[in-house]
Amino acid sequence: FLVVIAFIVWFIATCANDSSLFDGLGDMDQCRATNNNITASYSQELFRFKAHARRQKDVCVLLWFLVALCSWYFHLRQNRFIDEYDKLTNSAEDYTLKLVGLPEHVTSEKDLKAILEKELRMQGKIHGVAICYNILEMKERIEEMIEHIVEYDAMRLGWIEEDFSTPMHLLEDELAKDKADLEEFLTSGKLTGTGLAFVVFKQQVSTACVLGERSGISAHIFLPEGSEEPKDVQTIKLSKDDCEPLGLKYFDLALPEAVLTRKRFLKIPLRMLLYISAYTVVAQMFYYSMIKPYQDNLIGGAESSNSVKVIGKLVLAFNFVIQTVVMIDVERAGFIRSALVDHITLIWNTVLLL
Repeated sequence: FLVVIAFIVWFIATCANDSSLFDGLGDMDQCRATNNNITASYSQELFRFKAHARRQKDVCVLLWFLVALCSWYFHLRQNRFIDEYDKLTNSAEDYTLKLVGLPEHVTSEKDLKAILEKELRMQGKIHGVAICYNILEMKERIEEMIEHIVEYDAMRLGWIEEDFSTPMHLLEDELAKDKADLEEFLTSGKLTGTGLAFVVFKQQVSTACVLGERSGISAHIFLPEGSEEPKDVQTIKLSKDDCEPLGLKYFDLALPEAVLTRKRFLKIPLRMLLYISAYTVVAQMFYYSMIKPYQDNLIGGAESSNSVKVIGKLVLAFNFVIQTVVMIDVERAGFIRSALVDHITLIWNTVLLL
């Protein structure tokens, strides 16, 4: 891929070294040729210049398709390498199953682990359980708790000095308050589940055994004591698809499906079209105001003008701004996986560049 790009750069540089329309015409006033001869020479140079421009246009179109094909080939090769690497490497996903449809009142990971060990006949074989909580209404408070934990661990491990951070005793007091608040959230019912949880087993064989025996769990085992069993039998699905606990955007898990659909398939495309239109307008304004006047008057060397260079840098900066806005919009679109956010951002930025 890099060799192809290097060849393209070399080819363009070689083509750019061709003589321009007016090379050699500066000495015409010193020769004794007739006006007809000068006009004929000028016409020949003009014809050659236009032929060169048409050839360069065709070459650019060809190179555009070539670079696009090489980019997609590189993308496919990278995906294949990721799949091969995943098969040869153990990760948390290889030991994990996903529970879908878990009741929202199930918020104790300790109790959930005990219930699953009994129901799945996996006593002592489950490493842990991770419940995805609905933290939308207390997002700022949860983020503050996480910051306290990160800062405390960094100081405890000696990564930062206390002189440049919050004093240790104040952090310990904040952590004690955070613990009390979290316990109050869980016991009072303020913190509920999203219906999603991950079960991590100690051995891969346990994961395969459970998945081979059943595809779900009856929801009645999670009913509070004294509750009546519903007439409709509800099943909590056991799934192996997309069950990597890492890389999840937990803050967006509780968003309603209708809101996520509207963000992904309506707002994002409309905003992307708006950005592409804005970039197109800026690029066309740059072309018609700084490039086309030189081309219409057949003036060579226009690309060396300082004004053209400045405007070109401004257009490039505008492109960077739009790409940054695209990244922010895709991040806020409600995609659950961070890796998927990166893929969508790459796709839209590629469309923008094209």
